[in-house]
Amino acid sequence: MTHKSSNRGKWRGVFAAAVGVLLFSSIASAHGDLRDQITAATRRIAESPNDARLYLKRGELYRLHGEPAPALADFERAGRLDPSLAEADLGRGMALADANRHEAARRMLERFVAKRPDRAEGRVALARVLSKLGKGGEAAAEFSRAIALSSPPKPDLYVERSEALAAAQRIENAIRGLDDGIQKLGPLVSLEEPAIDLELRRKNFVAALARVDRMAALSPRRETWLARRGGILLASGRRREAFESLRQAQRALDLLPPRLRETRAMERLGNRIRSQLRGG
Repeated sequence: MTHKSSNRGKWRGVFAAAVGVLLFSSIASAHGDLRDQITAATRRIAESPNDARLYLKRGELYRLHGEPAPALADFERAGRLDPSLAEADLGRGMALADANRHEAARRMLERFVAKRPDRAEGRVALARVLSKLGKGGEAAAEFSRAIALSSPPKPDLYVERSEALAAAQRIENAIRGLDDGIQKLGPLVSLEEPAIDLELRRKNFVAALARVDRMAALSPRRETWLARRGGILLASGRRREAFESLRQAQRALDLLPPRLRETRAMERLGNRIRSQLRGG
């Protein structure tokens, strides 16, 4: 998946939540070809040309198809037909972001948030645009508001907030924010891994090792965590302990049944372990 399609996936969830499950169920589930859905939406618009929500739906379909210009036109038409339709501002903001017009996107999303301050999806969209604009502190504040409004918040929100804080050189706050997520959601790999990376970024090898050891103790399979431990020990200059951990990782990997050991991910792990054992 490309970075662009990944971003569209993030926005997809934001927009589907904003406009309602029934209207956007086909978009959220990604069933059917987008071009076919656009054609069907165009037919419905021809039958009901003054229905603002039909333009809203087609605008999002265009946006997901990677066509921000017609998406923006549909969102603007929806807004003109129904000025009370705040979701048109959300759609415009995301289409502008897709077109890399981040300052304009920011203004539009701020307008949506002013109208719907209790909507987490607007906060998330605004936070992502603020991150693109290099305003990590402001982005983190919006992610925090989105987290507070979400029940339960998704792990990705904690990760994105930590990335925004790290970009603003607030590493300690970034780690603390991930720990807040771990406390609320449990010791998820998706939260612990970026916390380990941040500990290593500030060369806090002891804290990074403690996190790795906690995850290894909870995991039914330890080869990846043992290899991670070995790499951290190497980085900290503890070569003897590092090689012992790497050898343990190699033994754990060798004991896996072929169907697991021969996956691409495990082959890459084995290559990395052997490379580190050869020369560190």
